[in-house]
Amino acid sequence: MIKYAKITDDEKGLCEVGVGTNEEFYKSIGMTELDVEQSEVDSQWYISEKCPRFTEDDLARNEQERIAMLKMTPRDFLLAITSMGVEWVQIKALMAENPQVEIELNYCQYVYRGNPLLDSLCENFGITSEQLDKLFIEKGV
Repeated sequence: MIKYAKITDDEKGLCEVGVGTNEEFYKSIGMTELDVEQSEVDSQWYISEKCPRFTEDDLARNEQERIAMLKMTPRDFLLAITSMGVEWVQIKALMAENPQVEIELNYCQYVYRGNPLLDSLCENFGITSEQLDKLFIEKGV
């Protein structure tokens, strides 16, 4: 986008950008119209052709990190997996076998998608990791 800007680092393409509409002022402080972008990587302004961008790998990793932080209450989690066909008696049996599962589901305010215990718990019920991701994306907070 074209904005009034002044390059502050020629090598990196970093620049200061005027965000107002007073062209006279910006010209008086040495700014000119330049094609600039605000980087998604560090939120700084750059000349467009030097603007850092995330790679596809970066975007995929960021999305996985975002999903891992999704959470829901244990109640909502249990309701969601029972709506997927898991019987309450199966859940109770698993909690009896594994105290860690009982602690997570009975004594935690939230369960987080990134908790590996959820993957192993749901694996017992035939729920895939992808289904679990989708569940948290749709019903998590």
